[in-house]
Amino acid sequence: MKKVILGIFLATLANYAWGFVYWGVISPQTKVWKETQNEEQFRAEAEAYFPETGMYYVPHFNRELESVEKLFQEGPLVMVTVLSKGGETTADSGIMIQGFVCMLITTSLIALLIVKTLPALKTYRCRFIFVITFGSAATMMLRIGDAIWWRLPWNWQLIGAFYDVVSMVIVGAILAKLITPLDHSKTEPDH
Repeated sequence: MKKVILGIFLATLANYAWGFVYWGVISPQTKVWKETQNEEQFRAEAEAYFPETGMYYVPHFNRELESVEKLFQEGPLVMVTVLSKGGETTADSGIMIQGFVCMLITTSLIALLIVKTLPALKTYRCRFIFVITFGSAATMMLRIGDAIWWRLPWNWQLIGAFYDVVSMVIVGAILAKLITPLDHSKTEPDH
């Protein structure tokens, strides 16, 4: 059990560091985000159009389907996420803590999957491939699914998908090394 906890902690730390490198140093998001024509004017008027934090979709679906269909064909389609009304910093410590906790929970769930499937995952390679396959499937469903179903930009979803898959490689490499059948064969009964 100590190796499982150590693996979860080390994998979470390594994944957290990868997030800093990818999103903070490499910063691929800055290469795909678009700029508005007049940012100052947009910022001044945005609150009138987007009065609350949340997601906005234009045209909204609160009208007859024929009307929505016509507006979709005419375009443009706009999805806006209003994140804040201000008063925040770019390095919000609350977000950093929440992100770490999210990674810790995710890594713990992956470790649980490995522990529960250990009889079938006898080698490092099997455990490593298991995590990468699971992570890639989740990435495909979520990131690529959002590009398809919600028409989110492919370049944005692909940089997120790349991040996610590399995260699973990191987590898989560490957990597969530390969670082994030998450690659990003595303490867990056969089912």
